Amino acid sequence: MVRGAEVVADHVYYRSPAGIRLEVDVVRGQGISNVVVITVEPKSWVATADEVVERDWLQATALVAHFAPETGVLSIPLGLPKDAAEAMEWREVVTDAKEDLYGQAHYRVVPNAKGKGGALIAAYFDAASHLLSRVTWRTRGGKVTFDYRDYRSVGEGVVIPHRVRVERDGQLVQEVEVSDLTLDLELRSELFSQPAVLRRKR
Repeated sequence: MVRGAEVVADHVYYRSPAGIRLEVDVVRGQGISNVVVITVEPKSWVATADEVVERDWLQATALVAHFAPETGVLSIPLGLPKDAAEAMEWREVVTDAKEDLYGQAHYRVVPNAKGKGGALIAAYFDAASHLLSRVTWRTRGGKVTFDYRDYRSVGEGVVIPHRVRVERDGQLVQEVEVSDLTLDLELRSELFSQPAVLRRKR
């Protein structure tokens, strides 16, 4: 479930070698429930309660990328092991304090003197689990903070946060609750064919 300032919606994201499917069910607020299907052909469609239209493949791919594990809000904790070894933001950092966050001890990591000017402002790692709990980045749109909580295992060696909060300059942008993430699931091929018009809610 994704909560923003005005919209609450359930999202279901499927991916297989055949393509990608994103189902959006608007629960509250201004928004349109829809289904986006992207195939490898490449073709893509968007279905609503009124119509099914073919959509530009590149635009559709960019749209659903926000919900993909490797490019969406989970991409930071999932990609951290690789980024810590390769990304410039993590190359020159130091642990400068031990602070309380969510009632737990955390190490605060910041750029060292050589790292000034990078996008990373600060990151907090749980002192017991060493998992990332908060990171703040400097962006063109302001300071963006990601809070990650409720880590759970979803597969062998894969642990993800199930609650994510995103703020920009202290203002809520988005809250995400991951209800389920299943790996190596067998998916029906029809999930990735042209969708039908959605049924209207009663």
